[in-house]
Amino acid sequence: MENKNKNNNSKKKNDNLIENELLSLSSKFSKNDTLVIILAAGHGKRIRSSTSKMLHTIWGIPSIERVRLAASNGIPKSNITIVVGIKALDVANAVGKQPNTIFAYQESQMGTGHAVKIGLEKSDLKNIKYCYVIFADLGLIDANTMKEFKEEFLKSKSDMIVMTALYDGPKGSNYYGRILRSRGLTTEGKPSKYKKSQGEVVGVIEYKDILSMGDEDKLFKTYKDEKFSFHKDELLEDFNEYIVGVYGFKTEPLLKLISELKSDNAQKEFYLSDLIEMFLNNDFSISTYIPKDNKVVLGFNDKTVLKEMESIAKSKVYNKLKNIIT
Repeated sequence: MENKNKNNNSKKKNDNLIENELLSLSSKFSKNDTLVIILAAGHGKRIRSSTSKMLHTIWGIPSIERVRLAASNGIPKSNITIVVGIKALDVANAVGKQPNTIFAYQESQMGTGHAVKIGLEKSDLKNIKYCYVIFADLGLIDANTMKEFKEEFLKSKSDMIVMTALYDGPKGSNYYGRILRSRGLTTEGKPSKYKKSQGEVVGVIEYKDILSMGDEDKLFKTYKDEKFSFHKDELLEDFNEYIVGVYGFKTEPLLKLISELKSDNAQKEFYLSDLIEMFLNNDFSISTYIPKDNKVVLGFNDKTVLKEMESIAKSKVYNKLKNIIT
């Protein structure tokens, strides 16, 4: 018991030191009505490195910094909260003190939904009407994509927008969460009475939760008063629209629902993607946005993809300069 108390006190002291250091690197928010939360708390076990996943570089620039620049340039004058966790100070110091930017410490990694909750709790939300969330491993995301994403959100007048993409790699390598849409036939085999609403988002399922299904199991989702079913095999093989890791929310419904997130899934984590179904069930509207170039939404979990992203970044710069510089 004595050793346990010592360990707890040591952890608490260390957490306090981290919090104080993060406070010194944070700046006061502006009166702008927009908040961007960047999720940079994870380690990325699959990348097998002692360096934080967020600090792996793409052509010399850490992924976290590339994402921050895309957010600050694509959504100008926005306030930014960067959620850090594992190797928190390494990540924060790589970014440095920036205007309208604070750091929020996620002591325990309990999922993306929990990370956003921490980010909101640490942020001054007095003037905030809109909140965007970006995963920090999307090192090729650019300012123009973020600008178009914001414009599409405001134009749609929806309560939530989700950036999605179409997976075009080998079927067995699609480890992303799938977007589920309403279909022509309901579970009972009847034609949907909401013909104009066919193809509407009805939910999402994470890859690991598909794997945890039995071979004969079905996943059921509801749109309005109609139920749709999805088989495990088709979820794995036929569904190629996936969640990128970029979201937009009106702040009021986000604050209302994020505290109701549950961890009833294979990972026992609080998934941010679960808010999609929660928004629908509470009669809030959802829209989606697919970027023009799929490559800007590549995220990395291993060094092979990281090298691919480096090559893409170099090619983009070369294509811009090849007709200018001799």
